Amino acid sequence: MIKNVQSIQLKSQKETHNRPVEAICRSERGLDVYFVKYNRTIAEIVCHFLAKKFHLETPEIAYVEIGNHPVPENFQFRNHMNQGKIAFGSKKAQNVVNELTQLDFVFSKHEFNRIEFPEHLLRIGLFDLWVGNNDRTAQNYNLFLTRGKTQKLVVFDHFEAFNKIAEHSFKNITTEIDV
Repeated sequence: MIKNVQSIQLKSQKETHNRPVEAICRSERGLDVYFVKYNRTIAEIVCHFLAKKFHLETPEIAYVEIGNHPVPENFQFRNHMNQGKIAFGSKKAQNVVNELTQLDFVFSKHEFNRIEFPEHLLRIGLFDLWVGNNDRTAQNYNLFLTRGKTQKLVVFDHFEAFNKIAEHSFKNITTEIDV
């Protein structure tokens, strides 16, 4: 079940392709920070649950109801942030270092051995093939690494999933495979 939260303040808009908004939201447990998106949310929701089934770490998600607060003039897609609208929210992951970049993804043997489930690197690749996620690239890992003695990889941002699948008509899909 996906929980519901309500935004009480929109903090900033990230300078990425889909322009997520960092928002402070009120939930049953108090205040939390969510990254809010307002289009292609079905891919985000489906991939969240599929990643969980694949035993991959992924941030909590919620439906975010936009509250009664100002929306900064400079926000792109601000017309999707009107009071009462529902958007997709991905909870800001706790206990993570910053998003992995090209430079810090080259693990030393010691760092690699600290990863709790190193085979998840392969699972993440297979997961992306499975859902047609073309967005996780060498320039855009969409991965966090948790802090601690042992570390976990955390996948996020499934905005581009299912793109190629949706582009093809059903007549081009192979229905029989000779294994």
